[in-house]
Amino acid sequence: MSKNNMSLSLSKKDLLKIILPPVVAISLFIATVFGYLLPNFKIALVDQQKYMLRQMINTAWNMLDVVGKEERLGNITRENGQKIVVEHLRGMRYGDDNLDYFWINDTRPYMIMHPYRPDLEGKDVSEFLDPKEKALFEEFKDIAIKNGEGFVFYEWQWKDDPTRTEPKLSFVKIYPPWGWIIGSGVYLNDVNEKIAKLSQKMVAFFGIITFLVSLLTFYHCCPVRKLHVSF
Repeated sequence: MSKNNMSLSLSKKDLLKIILPPVVAISLFIATVFGYLLPNFKIALVDQQKYMLRQMINTAWNMLDVVGKEERLGNITRENGQKIVVEHLRGMRYGDDNLDYFWINDTRPYMIMHPYRPDLEGKDVSEFLDPKEKALFEEFKDIAIKNGEGFVFYEWQWKDDPTRTEPKLSFVKIYPPWGWIIGSGVYLNDVNEKIAKLSQKMVAFFGIITFLVSLLTFYHCCPVRKLHVSF
């Protein structure tokens, strides 16, 4: 039995030609995903939340408008109409855990109704600040008076947990006949968690791809020695 071993020797230049293309391709792919696709995906998620918020507020606002029309027709007093709206919105919930809610403040701004902060009801909230010292109710008032409606970013207590605060995006809309501003919001950590989970999956995917490319490159650079056997 005889053996004939064949080996290849590669120069550094040849080795670079083999390794560089897959490394550059993977790097460009990673840069594209984390520099462009994921940020745009986050923007799309936020836009989706904005659309949902607008629809929810419009639904609540239309209910308020129906009661307001009954008041203008003389079928109900303003006081009774406002009580109906307050109690209806106080009990409304939505979202995956049914804890998202509506609140009402006016243009002074005073808090009219907040299901999770009844301690603020009837009080001047013009100087109420979030943890980053944003006067959020002043901003709600300003954007509602100026544009009729709008979005505001701020930080607020986590749903019904007063010990926790999270970044939040809210949409507010004014009802001019009463000077009331209806608002509702979503917590941005929901969006951030989705992006984080997707990023983790992408990192794992890139790890697998890099490992496979490394194996193929190693195999190409260092081929298995061929063995010829004769009897």
